[in-house]
Amino acid sequence: MAEDEIPAIIELPGTLHCPIGAYIIYRGQKYTVNTIPSPQMTGDASGLKYTYNITFEAELYKLYNKKFKHLNNKTFTFYGDLSSLAYLVVDNINSIDSGWSVGFCDNLGLKSVNFDKHNCRTALDTIAEAFSCEWYMSGIGKTINFVKQAGSLTTLVFKYGRGNGLYSLGYQYQNDENIVTRAFGYGSSRNLPKNYRNGATELMFDGFYIDGNVDLYGVREGDYVNEDIYPKIDGHVTAVSAYDPNATAFTITDSGLAFDLNTYFTSDTPKVGFTSGQLQGQEFEILSYNKATKIIKLKVATDAANNTLPSDVIRPVVGDTYTLFDMDLPTECLTAAQLQLKDETQAWSNENKVPRVLYNLELDPLYARANNIMLKPGDKITVQHDALGINALIRVTSISYPVNFPNVITPNTKITATIANFIPYTTTERVISDTIDNQHDIKVVNRTSAEKARLNALNLKKLQSRIFNPDGTLFTGTDSLVAGMATFGYDSQNFNLNNVTFSPNHGADVNALTISGGQLIHRIYKIDGLGYTWTVEPNEWTGLNPAKFYYVYAKCSKVALTGTWEISETPVNANDIVGYYAFNVGILYEVNTDGYRDFEFTKGMTYIVGDQITTGRIKDITGQNYFDLNAGEFNLGDSDNGLDWNITKPATLTIRGFTVAKVVQVGSAGLINARISGITDKGSQSIRFAAGANDEFKVLDDGSMVATKGNIGNWTISQNGLVNTENKDAQIRQIRTFPDGKIKEASIGTGISNTFNTVAVFRNEEPSGEQNVAAYFNAQGGGGAGADILKNIAVWIDNGTLYIGGDVVSGGAPGQSFIQVYKGADGNNYFNEFRNGISIRKGPGTGS
Repeated sequence: MAEDEIPAIIELPGTLHCPIGAYIIYRGQKYTVNTIPSPQMTGDASGLKYTYNITFEAELYKLYNKKFKHLNNKTFTFYGDLSSLAYLVVDNINSIDSGWSVGFCDNLGLKSVNFDKHNCRTALDTIAEAFSCEWYMSGIGKTINFVKQAGSLTTLVFKYGRGNGLYSLGYQYQNDENIVTRAFGYGSSRNLPKNYRNGATELMFDGFYIDGNVDLYGVREGDYVNEDIYPKIDGHVTAVSAYDPNATAFTITDSGLAFDLNTYFTSDTPKVGFTSGQLQGQEFEILSYNKATKIIKLKVATDAANNTLPSDVIRPVVGDTYTLFDMDLPTECLTAAQLQLKDETQAWSNENKVPRVLYNLELDPLYARANNIMLKPGDKITVQHDALGINALIRVTSISYPVNFPNVITPNTKITATIANFIPYTTTERVISDTIDNQHDIKVVNRTSAEKARLNALNLKKLQSRIFNPDGTLFTGTDSLVAGMATFGYDSQNFNLNNVTFSPNHGADVNALTISGGQLIHRIYKIDGLGYTWTVEPNEWTGLNPAKFYYVYAKCSKVALTGTWEISETPVNANDIVGYYAFNVGILYEVNTDGYRDFEFTKGMTYIVGDQITTGRIKDITGQNYFDLNAGEFNLGDSDNGLDWNITKPATLTIRGFTVAKVVQVGSAGLINARISGITDKGSQSIRFAAGANDEFKVLDDGSMVATKGNIGNWTISQNGLVNTENKDAQIRQIRTFPDGKIKEASIGTGISNTFNTVAVFRNEEPSGEQNVAAYFNAQGGGGAGADILKNIAVWIDNGTLYIGGDVVSGGAPGQSFIQVYKGADGNNYFNEFRNGISIRKGPGTGS
């Protein structure tokens, strides 16, 4: 999954013609020159010598030349298996270079993979990482394979020493500090039931974590996160409604659906996501579900390119598969997802509970030739070294050897290999002669902000002398300008572009420019009866002069809403071409000292009237911080610290880094209905979190909580406490179990006993060796008048009237009364009543 190239050093007494596209055939595969080599000249009295460093690259490098797109979108999410993703890569690259095919693809399930301005080469790494698998090329180097693990298991054994295959062996730990011995597993937040695991927001399995090698390395916690794991079903479409281009909804039927969707809808907007077919990866809102007919009604949607889905071409058919999102699903779906998460967390733990080790080997070329050994990346070999304590089966991750091996072996012949117990998923970026592939708004990568500012300042200086008026008029003024209104720009350039990508330095070639097709939406010009949105066809240029700059414009018909992209070394005015408008877009700069071209947009208008500025984009000198008023997006800061709107995620404010605020308020319809506050205005009673128009729910600085409504379990919060008036079990319980199985319990509520229909249980079986009391009651300080009035009653049991304990007034003289029930020494039960000092004992043989 990395480099496959042949570097060559060629020395000649004269110059070498080696153009881009020259190639060699090595072991049945084609290796091509993709950059023109520059010679280094040395010489003496005998003459000059030319030394060329040439790199011949395998076919896979052609994948860098094709942008990875789906339905013409460069940023998209694709839901599918490895095979469907491999075919998507092949379809892309075959559009510019034929002969690519899909080989073997392991069945590793379905996943949703996000792509953002990839080329076909980097897309391979993204797919492999998403599926935790590997890719390799086969055949003549143009067949793409995705497998769980590439390479072959071999019986080869290499040892250090003469005749054992190794010249040298060394190793080093990689990321030793990242050993994880306690792996927590987290899935997606989608489709989780209400009150899942007492408010958990992510899928978790029972036990929450898996331990591995804790005894060797101690507890080192780490998190395995896979948002593709959530409760889901595998639905199948058995019928589809007829396509109607004017409809706002469509239906699918699943006759095999075994449960009523209506039962599992939540406050979220339920959705259907297609997992196969032409709508694979697309999600649609569920409007309704008919339990009797098993018909699901879905809302028509639009994709990233504003295409309506379904369409007359892209639509569901019988046999397509789907799953359900943003709703509760049956318990078995939740259980299956939790088990899957646990299995994948275990696999992740197995890979991360040991140190990552990388070994560097130098093989004996004579031994390799004698034994006909030719290692390939991915192969597993056994390496033994007693002194280092190594005797393990380890994978080859890379190998390097002379192209004339094994036919020619000299004292300088070296065969080196890297073997490791891990395979990193590191996207290999291609950088040739310090050139880069700049996209859209021309961001210079891997350079500091200061350097960006310097280069852009130079570009703006050049731009001042190159701006011209395509409308043919010129306004001049003095050093001081006073006006009621200032307009910057020209009518012909007052337009916007939709879904257009500018690619200077295309394919890492500074003399290549590619512009995609798209729409030019003009704000001034139009064709009567047709409109003002031109569809512009793509175009590309190669072999540009590195010392020249070029004007870029759209050549748009005056009689049809069609056009093409064009470039010119000289300015082209709006009406210079008969029958066409020339809408100037920008300037492609000459190659700068850093070895690439910049592109500057000159389209658009800015108006200044009084204290109002109307424009399209405001940016700093680096181009990194900007407000795009046309697109409704902005970015401030870099990729690690900053914030943006509508960029990282559509219609979302993303904050990258720590956030500090006195008060954060949220609400809707002009009303604030919740807030987080850091203001300390009432000491420990200061509000930290509040919800409701009048702070009906709040959490205070001292940790106390105030709530007058809502539920805790089946208990309803009221002004007077917790009540339960619904026909549901509700319990307050405290239970402690001792090692011998004895229990200490205090429970009040319903449904607390499987033996009796009980609403209160008090028991104390603690083996304490002391007197145990299950319940203690005390009543005193009460009042009353008259004879035989019970003043204080510790326990009153009605229904047969039994009073236990209390002060009694009898004939105006206070006394004490209590009841004693006990088992006597003779085994009989006795009942004593003490009333005003008189004891009445009742039991066998006692009389009364």
